[in-house]
Amino acid sequence: MSDFNVVGKSGNFDKTLVDKLIGRLDYADDRMPGKKLFTRALLTPYAHAEVVRVDKSAAEAIPGVKAITSVECCPVFTRNVRYGQQDIAAVAAVDPETAARGVAALEVEYDVKPHIIDPDEAAEPGADHTGVWEDTNVRTAEIPMRGDVEAGMDEADQIIEVTAGWSNYWQHRELEPRSCVAQWVGDHLYIWTTSQNPFGQRAGLTGRLVERLPDYTQPEGEAPVQRAMPMHKIHLVSHGSGSGHGNKHFNEWLSIASTLSDFSGMPVTYHLNREEQHCGESTHQNGGKITLKVGVKDDGTITALDSTITADGCGNGATTALGMQFPLQWTFKVPNAHFKGIDVATNKPKRGPWRCVADPPGDAIMSLALDKVAAEIGMNPLDFRLKNLMEPDMVQYETGLPFASMGVRECFEKAAEAVNWNQNWHAPGERTLDDGRKHGMGISGHIDSHGQMSAPCGAILHLTKDGHCLINPGQSHCAGSINAFAVIVAETLGMKYDDVSIGEWGNTDVTSEGGSEGGSTQTITLGSAYYEAAMDARNEAFEIAAEWMGVEPDELDAEDGVIFEKNNRDNSRTWQEVAGRFRWPIIGKGHSWEKRLRRPLNNWDVGDECEVRGQLAAAIEIAVDTETGHIEILKFANAIDNGMTINYHGFMNSTYGGCEIMHGQMMNYEQVIDHGSGLTLNPNMWQNSHVTSMDINPEGYTAIAVESDDHCGTYGCKGVGEPQVSSIACLSNAFYNATGVWIDSLPITPDKVLKALGKA
Repeated sequence: MSDFNVVGKSGNFDKTLVDKLIGRLDYADDRMPGKKLFTRALLTPYAHAEVVRVDKSAAEAIPGVKAITSVECCPVFTRNVRYGQQDIAAVAAVDPETAARGVAALEVEYDVKPHIIDPDEAAEPGADHTGVWEDTNVRTAEIPMRGDVEAGMDEADQIIEVTAGWSNYWQHRELEPRSCVAQWVGDHLYIWTTSQNPFGQRAGLTGRLVERLPDYTQPEGEAPVQRAMPMHKIHLVSHGSGSGHGNKHFNEWLSIASTLSDFSGMPVTYHLNREEQHCGESTHQNGGKITLKVGVKDDGTITALDSTITADGCGNGATTALGMQFPLQWTFKVPNAHFKGIDVATNKPKRGPWRCVADPPGDAIMSLALDKVAAEIGMNPLDFRLKNLMEPDMVQYETGLPFASMGVRECFEKAAEAVNWNQNWHAPGERTLDDGRKHGMGISGHIDSHGQMSAPCGAILHLTKDGHCLINPGQSHCAGSINAFAVIVAETLGMKYDDVSIGEWGNTDVTSEGGSEGGSTQTITLGSAYYEAAMDARNEAFEIAAEWMGVEPDELDAEDGVIFEKNNRDNSRTWQEVAGRFRWPIIGKGHSWEKRLRRPLNNWDVGDECEVRGQLAAAIEIAVDTETGHIEILKFANAIDNGMTINYHGFMNSTYGGCEIMHGQMMNYEQVIDHGSGLTLNPNMWQNSHVTSMDINPEGYTAIAVESDDHCGTYGCKGVGEPQVSSIACLSNAFYNATGVWIDSLPITPDKVLKALGKA
């Protein structure tokens, strides 16, 4: 880190922090107070049905109702009801209460059909059809066989078969729900929203909205001319966001508000209430289970494995079972392996990204299954993992490509060290604390599918004539990566962090396409574009400085706000002095680079394709009260291979926050569906258990940066957002260590603890 002046340094604080703290940061629903209509959606009371008819007449007669859209006229809504509380219509009115009255007045005729909530039931031969896929509830897929599984099993001293799961199902419940304001000005649409992907949302809207065309474009006697809405007529802005968690990539709520604004001729806000957010068009993390057959030698070496993961595809038919295999498929050096995925469609609300896509439930079942194998052979579960981890010089089996960095071993070692694993781990059920509670240790982790280079994107920046820099990122502010871009630009230009400012962001009219805040890709991907943009501006500025200083541009360097001759630092000028000589504005532009090595690695050359993957481990120490079922987390270490720390405070805060989110995934989060009605029983905040300051022990949290120096990422970085929340089997494993009893399903709640211990 001594080689950097800005990258990874403490003191580079969030540039929007003051605006957040004093309430000046603008959010979508802040727009146009007193000038907009309000939206409420009609949620169906059935989990499987067809909408036959929607009668709007009673709702249209209510004073204050200004517009109604439903399955006949909005591209979001469908007649095919595939999950409970699916939205099929929406009303815009002068206030939320009138909109709700309008929704209640809508009369809907349904053709109700059988529904299934339990994926095991849906997968049974002869089960009722959920209606999600044509003629089937089950889809299977396989990864091509690796090596010879049968021969690998023959090499083993033991063959062990275990199961784990189901993992839990829940909704995001982010602090700010989906929210937007839509307004038409002529044939142009203006949208203020909360987004993880402003340009992606704009592109999605072009396919859902029809361009307004003047009357003269319609030939007399012919059907109206319709064309997809062109991008340049959609103006989308996303500034503040109360987190995204994977739920704000899409455009359903934008389409609904835009349609209602079109019908009413007024600005329309759609700020989802909690029932609309928990059900409706929002997405959920789905559950999975694993059946694992492992061939293992007496020293713990895995010779072969055969894994089948079953995933709940929910009412939108998501296929994620093979994605849940990723942690098992990529983390361990097993030459003989077979991975199968079974996706089962049910009538639960939609499945989609939740802070991470498939890796948390994959870890929840995979790592629990591995602990069961370690227990069968009588081996310390940490030693079992370390014995079988991929090595830095290995290639990934299926792709044949090298890893641009490999810190997974160090993640396990540092997480274990932070909780004193070697001193505190014990055989299952052997240690009782002085207060009578049972003591347990657990660990989990893997190579993650996220954190890599993503879709191409671009960056622009402006050098001002007073020697500062202004960046305009084409993304929202759901996460802290905006500050990481300022760090990268300051380091590359040789400016101070305080001399780089954030201007406009998340505005599709004035920024370059910035990509998606998904897949933990922003710092590495858009960061590479900002590196190139900074180099572009730096080269132009250095030509001006070189002419003044009597040297060639390649003889110059810059740091801490000063441009200087490399071999004679006395020959120097400040950025302010050089900027005063700009003949024209300097605008730097750049684009992201491909997922290829930027530096040689092992026997691989610059330009070779590579794998960039986040890597992680979490270790936990717990106390279990066997009388009440309460579990207390005493220590929690979250170790993340970030390649290189770019934004120090952002990394540390989000890694600590990852502990809280994992706490919630392991012990709290669960959306409860009534199997009889198919409806959500806890579609609000107060009926969902959240982690609060009363639950956590912040002094027991440890955030650990493992810097493996990625050979593809900007300044050696890679993404961390999803890896920070993905090691969620550690609690299940710690509970077994404490009690000698397995709990296979998440969340682990007091009632499950007492039931597992035979006390309930």
